[in-house]
Amino acid sequence: MINTNTFTYFPESVPNIMLDDSEDHTETSSLASSNQSSLFDPLESAKTIDNIFDEFLEIDGRRFMNDSSLKCCMPSDREEAERLYGLHCVYRMLWGNNFSAPLDEELSFGANVLDVGCGSGAWMLNMASDYPLSTFVGIDIAPLFYDDGPANTAFFQCNILDGLPFPDNTFDFVRQGFLVVCIDWHAWKDKVVKELIRVTKPGGYIELMELDYPFFQPGVIAQKFNDCVYHFSDAGINTHSSKNIDTAFSEHNTVTIVSQEEKILHYESRIGDIALIYEKKGFESMKIFMTPLLGITDDEFNQLL
Repeated sequence: MINTNTFTYFPESVPNIMLDDSEDHTETSSLASSNQSSLFDPLESAKTIDNIFDEFLEIDGRRFMNDSSLKCCMPSDREEAERLYGLHCVYRMLWGNNFSAPLDEELSFGANVLDVGCGSGAWMLNMASDYPLSTFVGIDIAPLFYDDGPANTAFFQCNILDGLPFPDNTFDFVRQGFLVVCIDWHAWKDKVVKELIRVTKPGGYIELMELDYPFFQPGVIAQKFNDCVYHFSDAGINTHSSKNIDTAFSEHNTVTIVSQEEKILHYESRIGDIALIYEKKGFESMKIFMTPLLGITDDEFNQLL
């Protein structure tokens, strides 16, 4: 499995597009003064969105979103929120931090931050604790966010495909994680990327952390799961997200792209072992979709895991 962290930088003046595929980050300049971010309060500006859809579907004891336009085949329940929290901890260990963009100083003095597809809010809660002077806003189509977050956090339930409920140039830092695989690739490239850019201030950063499937160097069992991944790709689910992110952003001449890639080897590290636990939980959550593709029973699927 490949994990990619990509951040895009918005300079004050528009440069030529720069693609950097090296393992180390390169910086082109610093952010605009954080004093500018303190003049605008995104919590005051956000539109209130009460309900996205009327009900969920419950299948085999798991709750799924009842929206045929969505490509996400993961449940929307507390069990999934706990799995996402575990993955958050894994990738924080992998990268050695909660983010890669060079923003520590700006966040320390106070910045506006948006987490797109925030899930349970694990990343936001960690960041809000580390940077109490900054404001953290999370949006997600599923109401999984913990209600007792600190005062510098807020959650809004909305569908990003309908647009972000914020004015232009609102945020110093926009973050997205584990989301591309949940949205049709063309919709993400044509709609979501434009929205991420729109709400980011000149001089700000957009950071995306995404997994790339299928498994590389698969064994016999892993290859069976890879076969399912290929079926998901045929259905419009973007299973090669990390390879496509640069392409999507390179169509916009207002950004500089920096990418970093890590391969997670389950047999060579403690991080890999822990990541495998949560990846297995993810496959368990998708069992109702995968067993028909594999042509096996639930018991046979459990034996594969």
